Amino acid sequence: MRPFASLFTPETGHRLPEHQARLVRRALIGLVVLVGFFALFDALFTGYRLHAAAETLSALALATIALLHARGLGSERAATLGILVAGVLVLVVALSGEARDGVFVWLVSFPTFPVFLLGRRLGLLINAVFTAVAILALSLLIQHQDGGDGFTWVAVFNMGGAMIAVTALTFLYETMRGTAASHLVQEAKTDPLTSLLNRRGLLDAYPREVAAARRFGRPLSLLVLDLDHFKRVNDDFGHDVGDLALQFVVGTMKRLIRQDDWPARVGGEEFAVLLPNTDMTKAQGVAEKIRAGIEASPLVLASGRRVPLTVSIGIAQADTGSRSVGEDLDTLFIRADRRLYKAKGEGRNRVVWED
Repeated sequence: MRPFASLFTPETGHRLPEHQARLVRRALIGLVVLVGFFALFDALFTGYRLHAAAETLSALALATIALLHARGLGSERAATLGILVAGVLVLVVALSGEARDGVFVWLVSFPTFPVFLLGRRLGLLINAVFTAVAILALSLLIQHQDGGDGFTWVAVFNMGGAMIAVTALTFLYETMRGTAASHLVQEAKTDPLTSLLNRRGLLDAYPREVAAARRFGRPLSLLVLDLDHFKRVNDDFGHDVGDLALQFVVGTMKRLIRQDDWPARVGGEEFAVLLPNTDMTKAQGVAEKIRAGIEASPLVLASGRRVPLTVSIGIAQADTGSRSVGEDLDTLFIRADRRLYKAKGEGRNRVVWED
């Protein structure tokens, strides 16, 4: 566990994405303005001196955190510190005995901030601690208050229930939003016709496989496949059958590769397969198995007509021992694609692994 003082050390490693960092900056500035306004309001109009003092100190603390964030303090740490300052302020205001008619508004509103700014897991943890402390402290106040118009058990019960409800709804909203965002990201990386990765999805997967290949000293190869005479299939049978042909080829290809391989559709009738832990010799075997499997299994339509299909395949192996060669997927793809076109020029329905 890192010491508390390390929270104030600028992060040099992991950071939130820039749009989230901007959100943290704006949230901190907004809290400084809001808390500063209430400090002036309580000092000049309400006469709640304890509130004004606590709000002034909190505004200064939040401004300091915002300044540290601007100078390099990590967004997650800055958001965590800002939430802790705001939480302590809300508890001080709630437990001070002043302005009891409006205190529950802030207690119930607070749980939205940790979940929105810190994520579901850490936000839920902070809310659980905050709610428990608030209920326990108010319960102790009830036991020691001297009658009058103090807190009541009914009010505390309602407040606790409202805080839990707000936390649950916020958590549910963030979960649904995160799920929807994940689906959108996945759709952006997936070809809708074949459900394979598209080029963007393959670009995202490639750096991880390169890093793993370097770490464990394993080879990495790429196949680039293209259906032969696919325009003829569309012209003779129609585009609907063309789509069926693409799906049929994908199904055949997926049966012939490993679960850890990365098949993708990178063009109209062009596919790629990234093969982890596979050198050139093994890649030739995989490519030939795919080529022969597709040639031996023509698409049979409902009418009984047979659609013969073949593929040409080019192969390239990434140079994972060098940081300059093979690290860029485009560089590797160009080499494999060049060999694919050589296979096309030599008569199609073949595998080529040399220039």
